[in-house]
Amino acid sequence: MIESNKKKYVDSETYRKMLVKDGERRFKEWHSEFLNYQNKFRRETAEIRYVQTNSSNESTSSKTSDPFGLFN
Repeated sequence: MIESNKKKYVDSETYRKMLVKDGERRFKEWHSEFLNYQNKFRRETAEIRYVQTNSSNESTSSKTSDPFGLFN
C-alpha cells in the first residue's frame, strides 16, 4: 500500500516562511497592477491636459490677434 496520502508535518518556522513568501508574491502582483493603473491614469491625464492646453492656446491666440473682436 502506498502512503502518498499521508499528511506531512510542517513546523511553525517553515509555515511562517511559506506565508511570508506568499505574502510577498501577492504584494508584487498587486503592486504591478497598481503601477499599470497609475501609468494609464497619468497618460490619460497628460493627454487631456495637452488637448485642453492646445485648445485654450488656439482660442487665446485668436483673442490676442483681435483683442476687440473687430475682425471676426
